[in-house]
Amino acid sequence: MVLPDISMTNYRRAIIALAARHRVPAIYPFRYFAVSGGLMSYGTDLAEVSWRAATYVDRILKGEKPGDLPVQAPTKYELVINLKTAKALGLTVPPTLLALADEVRDFITLLGGAAVAWAVAARAQQQGKIPRIGIIDDAPMWNAFREGLRDLGYLEGQNIAFEYRTADGVPERLAEAAAQLVHRPVDVIATYGTPASFAAKQATITIPIVMIAIGDPVGVGLVPGIARPGGNITGNSIFGPNLGAKRLQLLKLAIPTVSRVACLWNPDNASNVLIFEELQAAAKAPSPPTCPWSNRSNSSWPSTSRPRRHLGSRSRNRSFCLPTR
Repeated sequence: MVLPDISMTNYRRAIIALAARHRVPAIYPFRYFAVSGGLMSYGTDLAEVSWRAATYVDRILKGEKPGDLPVQAPTKYELVINLKTAKALGLTVPPTLLALADEVRDFITLLGGAAVAWAVAARAQQQGKIPRIGIIDDAPMWNAFREGLRDLGYLEGQNIAFEYRTADGVPERLAEAAAQLVHRPVDVIATYGTPASFAAKQATITIPIVMIAIGDPVGVGLVPGIARPGGNITGNSIFGPNLGAKRLQLLKLAIPTVSRVACLWNPDNASNVLIFEELQAAAKAPSPPTCPWSNRSNSSWPSTSRPRRHLGSRSRNRSFCLPTR
């Protein structure tokens, strides 16, 4: 099981290739992993949360304060299954699992090349006094964000510009990238994931920050509250109840004989730590986790009384085995 983190996204092809080489079935957090050749993915619809983040950028550019905009909960999840990968692994996906899928693919799509070429060409057109949006670690999930802004009337090089900085999810480089965007300066910083959001928060208390696909923003200490996050930060979350347990359940449905699950996660990502702890609890439950299925979230936000986790670890991504019962 691969948890959501920018380093997993940046190295997704290598992770997927290793899983294929060693014939290890894996479940991933987002659709583009399955599209790129992963066996299956289950998680928040990133296109939707990215579009919602674009609407927040629009509102901020028009004068609203980020601290007055509530952090949005996820509203839609999607299950994607790649039958071509299943066949290569020698797996027969049960009809019961196929019936749950939002999308079943029998081919692999290469992501990234066209998007990168488009971005490079567009950046060359940037000029004049127009709003600048800072982005750390450009990756496939940013495409929906840019499309959302285009839908709202923002055309790159005409009435909006993007400033890109690369950090590959490395803590020291994230801090440097955020500092560069602050000194540029930009009008809004958009961040994907918890580590980049922390880096931006530490770099500025004045430039608005719109977080995309955060785990538990209160639990990890990014904002004091959901309804009114205060300060210069707002955005949306991918945190949902029993999400880890549902992924374990999906693996059990795909491979009924599974007894141990390895988890690839980033201990420098505070949200990954919270998710991993919940996975351990779900895996140690006296019976396999069974969760109601829906592609729409009907959850309320997690309690804001959870202790905040401020992690300074520089450990590399690790894999741990979780017993399932």
